[in-house]
Amino acid sequence: MANTSPAFPALFYDTGLSAASEGWHWKPEFTLSILTQGTMKLSLGGEEYDLRTGDGYFVNSGFLSHCASSGDVCRQRTILFPGDLIGRMDPESGSCDIFFRKYVLPFSRRDAVPGVVLRRFEPEDNPLLNRIEQAWNSGSANAPDYELTVRDCISRILSEILHRPAVSGEAAEKYRRQEDRTKRILAYLEENFIEDLSIGELAVCAGISVSECLRCFRSVLHTTPIQYLKQYRLEKSAEMLASPEHTSENIADIARAVGFADMSYFTRAFRTRYRITPSEWRKTHLQTP
Repeated sequence: MANTSPAFPALFYDTGLSAASEGWHWKPEFTLSILTQGTMKLSLGGEEYDLRTGDGYFVNSGFLSHCASSGDVCRQRTILFPGDLIGRMDPESGSCDIFFRKYVLPFSRRDAVPGVVLRRFEPEDNPLLNRIEQAWNSGSANAPDYELTVRDCISRILSEILHRPAVSGEAAEKYRRQEDRTKRILAYLEENFIEDLSIGELAVCAGISVSECLRCFRSVLHTTPIQYLKQYRLEKSAEMLASPEHTSENIADIARAVGFADMSYFTRAFRTRYRITPSEWRKTHLQTP
């Protein structure tokens, strides 16, 4: 990760991504990313996309997304930036300059686009992908006048996205409601994942019915609450098994710590998800003394 300076709030990442390295998440910042190696599956805005080397994407602030390598490890270059990189808004008065009003504020509307996938083979997408590369190269290297280059590239990308036709109106509003409800459920689930949670309990935390809870998960995450909970527990167990802080704990203890009461079931589920056993995962990710 390259952090240019506290006065210039943009982060530049060059990261590897495995088949199970990044779960569902949302960020207050905007995301621009370009795939530099391998293939990737991106879930965004209720849709799933297959990306190849050279493709990229934009994720709007606050929207849920999920990405994973489609095969072996892939690599992507990412720029994470807040809206005030482009313009300024006074948090007390709500007044903002023309740059924030024209190029940032529209992304906060209820019918705003969750994100955009950019294809290298699409002529209209190539200029945006080239600007992502230009901004990343300049910012990550702290090149001369990188602040101007990065801000200009990102401003032009946002302007182009805003001028593209996108899903809006009732369909976008409905999806935004479902995503907001899903995010409330995920926050509750991730705080209480070791408990014996029921779908009814998850629905109550969002103030919705069980059927609406199931619809939200199906529409936004393409899974069920119970399946999401199992996958989240597996992710937490994988983190613990790979952490030097938990080397004194045996695998059965770690399984119980993330909510799995049955060791045999945990081992089968872990192997299905990660293609190796928990003990093999631990050996792979921890250095032998």
